[in-house]
Amino acid sequence: SVVAAAVLYDGEATAEVALNDSGVWVTNESTGMLGRFNSQSQAIDGTLLAGSSQFDVQQQAQRVLLTDAGVGSATPVDPAHLELGGSLRAPKGSLVAAGGATTAVLEPEHGRLWVLSFDAAASFDEDKTKPVATIPGGGALAVSRDRTVYVAAPRKGALYTVPTSDAGTPGKVVRRDLDVADGAEVEVTTVGDDP
Repeated sequence: SVVAAAVLYDGEATAEVALNDSGVWVTNESTGMLGRFNSQSQAIDGTLLAGSSQFDVQQQAQRVLLTDAGVGSATPVDPAHLELGGSLRAPKGSLVAAGGATTAVLEPEHGRLWVLSFDAAASFDEDKTKPVATIPGGGALAVSRDRTVYVAAPRKGALYTVPTSDAGTPGKVVRRDLDVADGAEVEVTTVGDDP
């Protein structure tokens, strides 16, 4: 009977393939290119023209973001099709960081901090999107892999933390003291989920 065959049949083995298997994105500013380095084959297996000489790339799993500090833009990269998506246009000189489903923009002149979904980043409009915080004097920006946004603000002697949901929606901004000299140059990065 068909039911007995279906119950007794072991099925066929399948492979689960993730889009981020073996792909590490690298940059070459002298040629204005970014490329996907396949660590299994030890070769660049795809390239894109960045269109700038002041760019960088941020990656977490299948989410890849091409940032250009010179013009204040960020563009999602589609790793499956080797294409650039729509660009996020931030105020000139803004810092842009991404982690998980979250993208953050820190505008240094007025200290405005926006936190938005990675997928909605291209629709960002500074005039229509309300900042989650204003941090006078700006600072350094990072987003952890668990989607938490961190801003180190030496002029305020503070570290601002903004947790986000799985969809990148910002939660309540938390401020804690940061023991640095006023005007110190700082950078913030995350190791795992810790700043």
